[in-house]
Amino acid sequence: MRTFVLSAFVALFAGGIKLDTTYSTDKGLEVAIVFKQSSETTMSMERDGEPVEGMGGGGMSAEAQVSETYVDRFLEVADGKPRKVRRHWTDVSGTTSMSMGDNATERELESPFKGLVVEIDAEGEATVVEGTEPEGEDALKGHKLLLCLDALLPAKEVAVDDTWDLEKDAIVEALHQEVISKLTPPPARPEGGEGRGQRGGGGRGGMRGGRSGRGGNLRDVDWTGQAKVLSVDEEVDGVACTVVELKLEASGSRELPAMGRPRDGAFASPFENTQTYSYELEGKLHWDNKEQRPLKLELKGKGSVESVREMSREESTMRMESTEEMQLEYSVAVSEAKAEAKDEAKRD
Repeated sequence: MRTFVLSAFVALFAGGIKLDTTYSTDKGLEVAIVFKQSSETTMSMERDGEPVEGMGGGGMSAEAQVSETYVDRFLEVADGKPRKVRRHWTDVSGTTSMSMGDNATERELESPFKGLVVEIDAEGEATVVEGTEPEGEDALKGHKLLLCLDALLPAKEVAVDDTWDLEKDAIVEALHQEVISKLTPPPARPEGGEGRGQRGGGGRGGMRGGRSGRGGNLRDVDWTGQAKVLSVDEEVDGVACTVVELKLEASGSRELPAMGRPRDGAFASPFENTQTYSYELEGKLHWDNKEQRPLKLELKGKGSVESVREMSREESTMRMESTEEMQLEYSVAVSEAKAEAKDEAKRD
Protein backbone atom coordinates (compact mmCIF):
# COMPACT_ATOMS: atom_id res chain seq x y z
CA MET A 1 0.00 0.00 0.00
CA ARG A 2 2.87 2.42 0.83
CA THR A 3 4.30 1.84 -2.63
CA PHE A 4 1.04 2.74 -4.28
CA VAL A 5 0.46 5.82 -2.10
CA LEU A 6 3.88 7.08 -3.16
CA SER A 7 3.20 6.34 -6.83
CA ALA A 8 -0.22 8.00 -6.59
CA PHE A 9 1.41 11.10 -5.10
CA VAL A 10 3.95 11.20 -7.91
CA ALA A 11 1.19 10.77 -10.50
CA LEU A 12 -0.86 13.56 -8.98
CA PHE A 13 2.16 15.83 -8.81
CA ALA A 14 2.82 15.10 -12.47
CA GLY A 15 -0.73 16.10 -13.42
CA GLY A 16 -3.09 13.21 -12.71
CA ILE A 17 -3.96 9.56 -13.19
CA LYS A 18 -5.10 8.06 -16.48
CA LEU A 19 -8.11 5.74 -16.18
CA ASP A 20 -7.70 3.76 -19.38
CA THR A 21 -8.34 0.00 -19.43
CA THR A 22 -5.41 -2.09 -20.62
CA TYR A 23 -6.30 -5.35 -22.41
CA SER A 24 -4.03 -8.32 -23.05
CA THR A 25 -4.19 -11.63 -24.86
CA ASP A 26 -2.57 -13.16 -21.76
CA LYS A 27 -5.48 -12.40 -19.42
CA GLY A 28 -9.16 -13.10 -19.83
CA LEU A 29 -11.80 -11.21 -17.88
CA GLU A 30 -14.92 -12.48 -16.16
CA VAL A 31 -17.79 -10.00 -15.97
CA ALA A 32 -20.79 -10.50 -13.68
CA ILE A 33 -23.78 -8.17 -14.13
CA VAL A 34 -26.94 -8.02 -12.02
CA PHE A 35 -29.98 -5.81 -12.61
CA LYS A 36 -32.82 -5.66 -10.07
CA GLN A 37 -36.07 -3.77 -10.24
CA SER A 38 -39.08 -3.65 -7.94
CA SER A 39 -42.13 -1.51 -8.59
CA GLU A 40 -45.53 -0.49 -7.30
CA THR A 41 -48.08 0.61 -9.87
CA THR A 42 -51.41 2.33 -9.32
CA MET A 43 -53.98 2.49 -12.12
CA SER A 44 -57.29 4.15 -12.81
CA MET A 45 -59.75 4.18 -15.70
CA GLU A 46 -62.52 6.58 -16.61
CA ARG A 47 -65.23 6.50 -19.25
CA ASP A 48 -66.67 9.90 -20.11
CA GLY A 49 -65.24 11.32 -16.88
CA GLU A 50 -66.70 8.61 -14.63
CA PRO A 51 -64.62 5.92 -12.89
CA VAL A 52 -64.95 2.45 -14.40
CA GLU A 53 -66.08 -0.03 -11.76
CA GLY A 54 -63.35 -2.38 -10.67
CA MET A 55 -60.51 -0.21 -12.05
CA GLY A 56 -60.47 2.91 -9.90
CA GLY A 57 -57.63 2.72 -7.39
CA GLY A 58 -56.38 -0.58 -8.80
CA GLY A 59 -52.72 -1.46 -8.64
CA MET A 60 -50.04 -4.11 -8.78
CA SER A 61 -46.54 -4.83 -7.55
CA ALA A 62 -43.73 -6.49 -9.48
CA GLU A 63 -40.14 -7.61 -9.05
CA ALA A 64 -37.57 -8.68 -11.61
CA GLN A 65 -33.93 -9.68 -11.68
CA VAL A 66 -31.58 -10.54 -14.54
CA SER A 67 -28.09 -11.91 -13.89
CA GLU A 68 -25.41 -12.42 -16.51
CA THR A 69 -21.88 -13.80 -16.27
CA TYR A 70 -19.55 -14.04 -19.24
CA VAL A 71 -15.86 -14.55 -19.90
CA ASP A 72 -13.95 -12.57 -22.49
CA ARG A 73 -10.79 -13.95 -24.12
CA PHE A 74 -8.95 -11.34 -26.14
CA LEU A 75 -7.80 -13.02 -29.32
CA GLU A 76 -6.29 -9.92 -30.91
CA VAL A 77 -5.06 -6.78 -29.14
CA ALA A 78 -3.44 -3.69 -30.64
CA ASP A 79 -2.04 -0.83 -28.52
CA GLY A 80 -3.72 -2.25 -25.43
CA LYS A 81 -7.19 -2.39 -27.03
CA PRO A 82 -8.98 -5.53 -28.25
CA ARG A 83 -9.53 -6.13 -31.95
CA LYS A 84 -11.18 -9.53 -31.60
CA VAL A 85 -12.86 -11.08 -28.57
CA ARG A 86 -14.26 -14.52 -27.80
CA ARG A 87 -17.19 -14.19 -25.36
CA HIS A 88 -18.63 -17.14 -23.45
CA TRP A 89 -21.81 -16.69 -21.40
CA THR A 90 -21.28 -19.11 -18.53
CA ASP A 91 -24.55 -18.20 -16.82
CA VAL A 92 -27.65 -16.15 -17.62
CA SER A 93 -30.71 -16.28 -15.41
CA GLY A 94 -33.69 -14.22 -14.40
CA THR A 95 -36.88 -14.16 -12.40
CA THR A 96 -40.05 -12.10 -12.48
CA SER A 97 -42.97 -11.93 -10.09
CA MET A 98 -46.17 -9.93 -10.13
CA SER A 99 -49.13 -9.58 -7.77
CA MET A 100 -52.44 -7.85 -8.39
CA GLY A 101 -55.16 -8.21 -5.80
CA ASP A 102 -55.43 -11.88 -4.88
CA ASN A 103 -53.54 -13.00 -7.99
CA ALA A 104 -49.80 -13.60 -7.98
CA THR A 105 -47.46 -15.09 -10.54
CA GLU A 106 -43.79 -16.02 -10.58
CA ARG A 107 -41.66 -17.08 -13.52
CA GLU A 108 -38.12 -18.19 -14.21
CA LEU A 109 -36.69 -16.50 -17.28
CA GLU A 110 -34.94 -18.69 -19.81
CA SER A 111 -32.08 -17.47 -21.96
CA PRO A 112 -30.75 -18.62 -25.34
CA PHE A 113 -27.41 -17.03 -24.38
CA LYS A 114 -26.54 -19.43 -21.56
CA GLY A 115 -23.56 -21.47 -22.72
CA LEU A 116 -23.30 -19.52 -25.98
CA VAL A 117 -19.86 -18.61 -27.35
CA VAL A 118 -19.42 -15.86 -29.93
CA GLU A 119 -16.50 -14.06 -31.52
CA ILE A 120 -16.79 -10.30 -31.93
CA ASP A 121 -14.60 -8.52 -34.47
CA ALA A 122 -13.40 -4.92 -34.72
CA GLU A 123 -16.54 -3.93 -36.67
CA GLY A 124 -18.79 -5.21 -33.90
CA GLU A 125 -19.99 -8.24 -35.84
CA ALA A 126 -20.71 -11.24 -33.61
CA THR A 127 -20.40 -14.77 -34.98
CA VAL A 128 -21.55 -17.86 -33.09
CA VAL A 129 -18.76 -20.43 -32.65
CA GLU A 130 -20.44 -22.69 -30.06
CA GLY A 131 -24.12 -23.15 -29.36
CA THR A 132 -27.24 -22.11 -31.27
CA GLU A 133 -27.65 -18.57 -32.55
CA PRO A 134 -30.49 -16.79 -30.70
CA GLU A 135 -33.57 -16.02 -32.75
CA GLY A 136 -34.33 -12.45 -33.75
CA GLU A 137 -32.73 -10.21 -36.34
CA ASP A 138 -30.96 -8.04 -33.75
CA ALA A 139 -30.18 -10.69 -31.12
CA LEU A 140 -26.42 -10.37 -31.68
CA LYS A 141 -26.38 -6.61 -32.21
CA GLY A 142 -24.90 -4.26 -29.65
CA HIS A 143 -22.26 -6.62 -28.23
CA LYS A 144 -19.07 -4.59 -27.80
CA LEU A 145 -15.40 -5.49 -27.61
CA LEU A 146 -14.75 -3.26 -24.61
CA LEU A 147 -16.03 -3.55 -21.06
CA CYS A 148 -19.28 -1.66 -20.67
CA LEU A 149 -17.73 0.26 -17.77
CA ASP A 150 -15.12 1.78 -20.09
CA ALA A 151 -17.86 4.15 -21.24
CA LEU A 152 -17.68 5.91 -17.87
CA LEU A 153 -13.95 6.62 -18.00
CA PRO A 154 -12.62 10.13 -18.70
CA ALA A 155 -10.54 10.98 -21.74
CA LYS A 156 -8.26 13.18 -19.60
CA GLU A 157 -5.97 12.53 -16.66
CA VAL A 158 -7.72 13.11 -13.35
CA ALA A 159 -6.88 13.83 -9.72
CA VAL A 160 -8.89 13.88 -6.50
CA ASP A 161 -12.00 16.12 -6.76
CA ASP A 162 -11.82 16.25 -10.55
CA THR A 163 -15.17 15.88 -12.33
CA TRP A 164 -16.39 15.11 -15.82
CA ASP A 165 -19.78 14.99 -17.51
CA LEU A 166 -21.37 11.79 -18.80
CA GLU A 167 -23.48 11.80 -21.95
CA LYS A 168 -26.54 9.67 -22.67
CA ASP A 169 -24.78 7.17 -24.95
CA ALA A 170 -22.04 6.54 -22.37
CA ILE A 171 -24.58 5.96 -19.58
CA VAL A 172 -26.71 3.63 -21.72
CA GLU A 173 -23.59 1.65 -22.60
CA ALA A 174 -22.44 1.44 -18.96
CA LEU A 175 -25.92 0.25 -17.93
CA HIS A 176 -25.68 -2.49 -20.57
CA GLN A 177 -29.03 -1.45 -21.99
CA GLU A 178 -28.45 -2.48 -25.60
CA VAL A 179 -27.91 -6.09 -24.54
CA ILE A 180 -29.57 -6.89 -21.24
CA SER A 181 -33.19 -7.02 -22.43
CA LYS A 182 -32.20 -9.43 -25.23
CA LEU A 183 -30.81 -11.98 -22.80
CA THR A 184 -34.21 -13.22 -21.62
CA PRO A 185 -36.67 -12.67 -24.49
CA PRO A 186 -40.40 -13.23 -23.89
CA PRO A 187 -41.89 -16.59 -24.89
CA ALA A 188 -42.71 -17.01 -28.55
CA ARG A 189 -46.32 -16.38 -29.57
CA PRO A 190 -48.42 -19.48 -30.06
CA GLU A 191 -49.08 -20.30 -33.70
CA GLY A 192 -52.44 -19.36 -35.11
CA GLY A 193 -53.25 -16.58 -32.66
CA GLU A 194 -51.99 -13.57 -30.82
CA GLY A 195 -52.61 -14.83 -27.32
CA ARG A 196 -53.25 -12.77 -24.28
CA GLY A 197 -50.77 -10.02 -23.55
CA GLN A 198 -49.53 -9.90 -27.14
CA ARG A 199 -51.34 -6.80 -28.23
CA GLY A 200 -49.28 -3.94 -29.51
CA GLY A 201 -46.12 -5.98 -29.97
CA GLY A 202 -45.37 -7.29 -26.52
CA GLY A 203 -48.25 -6.04 -24.39
CA ARG A 204 -47.92 -4.97 -20.79
CA GLY A 205 -44.66 -6.39 -19.55
CA GLY A 206 -43.38 -7.24 -23.05
CA MET A 207 -40.01 -6.06 -24.25
CA ARG A 208 -41.37 -3.41 -26.59
CA GLY A 209 -43.74 -1.83 -24.11
CA GLY A 210 -41.00 -0.18 -22.06
CA ARG A 211 -42.02 -1.96 -18.85
CA SER A 212 -40.28 -5.22 -19.44
CA GLY A 213 -38.67 -5.64 -16.03
CA ARG A 214 -35.74 -7.12 -17.96
CA GLY A 215 -33.52 -4.09 -17.66
CA GLY A 216 -33.86 -2.63 -21.14
CA ASN A 217 -36.42 0.00 -20.20
CA LEU A 218 -33.67 2.50 -19.27
CA ARG A 219 -32.39 2.78 -22.83
CA ASP A 220 -34.71 5.32 -24.44
CA VAL A 221 -34.58 8.06 -21.80
CA ASP A 222 -32.54 11.27 -21.80
CA TRP A 223 -29.72 10.53 -19.39
CA THR A 224 -27.23 13.03 -18.02
CA GLY A 225 -24.61 12.44 -15.37
CA GLN A 226 -21.49 13.53 -13.59
CA ALA A 227 -18.48 11.65 -12.27
CA LYS A 228 -16.17 12.82 -9.48
CA VAL A 229 -12.92 11.33 -8.20
CA LEU A 230 -13.20 10.75 -4.45
CA SER A 231 -9.90 8.95 -3.85
CA VAL A 232 -6.91 7.55 -5.71
CA ASP A 233 -5.62 5.24 -2.96
CA GLU A 234 -8.57 3.56 -1.23
CA GLU A 235 -8.36 -0.14 -0.41
CA VAL A 236 -11.46 -1.99 -1.66
CA ASP A 237 -11.73 -5.76 -1.12
CA GLY A 238 -7.97 -5.82 -0.59
CA VAL A 239 -7.30 -3.94 -3.85
CA ALA A 240 -5.80 -0.46 -4.14
CA CYS A 241 -8.42 1.55 -6.04
CA THR A 242 -9.31 4.89 -7.47
CA VAL A 243 -12.89 5.60 -6.42
CA VAL A 244 -15.25 7.57 -8.63
CA GLU A 245 -18.62 8.84 -7.45
CA LEU A 246 -21.43 8.73 -10.03
CA LYS A 247 -24.70 10.64 -10.14
CA LEU A 248 -27.01 9.83 -13.05
CA GLU A 249 -30.45 11.24 -13.78
CA ALA A 250 -33.03 11.36 -16.53
CA SER A 251 -36.36 13.10 -16.97
CA GLY A 252 -38.68 13.86 -19.86
CA SER A 253 -41.69 12.63 -21.76
CA ARG A 254 -42.30 10.45 -24.78
CA GLU A 255 -45.09 9.13 -26.95
CA LEU A 256 -46.20 5.55 -26.36
CA PRO A 257 -47.02 3.06 -29.12
CA ALA A 258 -50.71 2.61 -29.92
CA MET A 259 -52.59 -0.03 -27.95
CA GLY A 260 -53.91 -2.79 -30.15
CA ARG A 261 -55.80 -2.32 -33.39
CA PRO A 262 -59.21 -0.74 -33.86
CA ARG A 263 -61.99 -3.27 -34.40
CA ASP A 264 -65.69 -2.93 -35.11
CA GLY A 265 -67.30 -1.58 -31.97
CA ALA A 266 -63.91 -0.84 -30.33
CA PHE A 267 -62.26 2.45 -29.54
CA ALA A 268 -60.15 4.10 -32.21
CA SER A 269 -56.42 4.70 -31.85
CA PRO A 270 -55.48 6.90 -28.86
CA PHE A 271 -55.43 10.63 -29.43
CA GLU A 272 -53.40 11.12 -26.24
CA ASN A 273 -50.79 8.49 -25.49
CA THR A 274 -47.93 9.90 -23.45
CA GLN A 275 -45.50 8.92 -20.73
CA THR A 276 -43.58 11.14 -18.30
CA TYR A 277 -40.55 9.68 -16.53
CA SER A 278 -37.81 10.51 -14.06
CA TYR A 279 -34.87 8.38 -12.85
CA GLU A 280 -32.06 8.91 -10.36
CA LEU A 281 -29.11 6.56 -9.84
CA GLU A 282 -26.13 7.05 -7.55
CA GLY A 283 -23.14 4.91 -6.71
CA LYS A 284 -19.43 4.35 -7.12
CA LEU A 285 -17.05 2.99 -9.72
CA HIS A 286 -13.93 1.32 -8.34
CA TRP A 287 -10.83 1.25 -10.54
CA ASP A 288 -8.11 -1.34 -9.95
CA ASN A 289 -4.89 0.70 -10.00
CA LYS A 290 -2.57 -2.28 -10.41
CA GLU A 291 -4.48 -4.12 -13.14
CA GLN A 292 -5.46 -0.88 -14.91
CA ARG A 293 -9.12 -1.75 -15.35
CA PRO A 294 -12.49 -1.33 -13.63
CA LEU A 295 -12.99 -3.54 -10.57
CA LYS A 296 -16.70 -3.01 -9.90
CA LEU A 297 -19.64 -0.66 -10.21
CA GLU A 298 -22.55 -0.43 -7.81
CA LEU A 299 -25.56 1.81 -8.44
CA LYS A 300 -28.86 2.23 -6.61
CA GLY A 301 -31.74 4.55 -7.23
CA LYS A 302 -35.36 5.08 -8.06
CA GLY A 303 -37.62 5.84 -10.97
CA SER A 304 -41.12 7.14 -11.57
CA VAL A 305 -43.19 6.67 -14.72
CA GLU A 306 -46.62 8.23 -15.31
CA SER A 307 -48.60 7.08 -18.34
CA VAL A 308 -51.78 8.52 -19.85
CA ARG A 309 -53.76 6.83 -22.62
CA GLU A 310 -56.89 8.49 -23.89
CA MET A 311 -59.01 7.34 -26.81
CA SER A 312 -62.41 8.04 -28.25
CA ARG A 313 -65.15 6.51 -30.38
CA GLU A 314 -67.98 8.65 -31.63
CA GLU A 315 -69.03 10.65 -28.54
CA SER A 316 -67.50 8.39 -25.88
CA THR A 317 -64.03 8.83 -24.34
CA MET A 318 -61.93 6.37 -22.37
CA ARG A 319 -58.99 7.56 -20.23
CA MET A 320 -56.46 5.31 -18.48
CA GLU A 321 -53.77 6.53 -16.11
CA SER A 322 -51.00 4.66 -14.32
CA THR A 323 -48.14 5.63 -12.03
CA GLU A 324 -45.21 3.28 -11.47
CA GLU A 325 -42.73 3.88 -8.64
CA MET A 326 -39.52 1.85 -8.95
CA GLN A 327 -36.50 0.88 -6.90
CA LEU A 328 -33.46 -0.01 -9.02
CA GLU A 329 -30.14 -1.74 -8.36
CA TYR A 330 -27.37 -2.40 -10.87
CA SER A 331 -23.95 -3.93 -10.32
CA VAL A 332 -21.00 -5.01 -12.43
CA ALA A 333 -18.00 -6.96 -11.10
CA VAL A 334 -14.86 -7.58 -13.18
CA SER A 335 -12.21 -10.15 -12.29
CA GLU A 336 -9.44 -12.07 -14.00
CA ALA A 337 -10.87 -15.20 -15.61
CA LYS A 338 -9.56 -18.59 -14.72
CA ALA A 339 -7.31 -20.20 -17.29
CA GLU A 340 -9.04 -22.37 -19.86
CA ALA A 341 -8.77 -26.11 -19.36
CA LYS A 342 -6.43 -26.55 -22.31
CA ASP A 343 -4.09 -23.89 -20.91
CA GLU A 344 -4.08 -25.55 -17.49
CA ALA A 345 -3.27 -28.89 -19.13
CA LYS A 346 -0.23 -27.34 -20.80
CA ARG A 347 1.06 -26.09 -17.46
CA ASP A 348 0.64 -29.56 -15.95
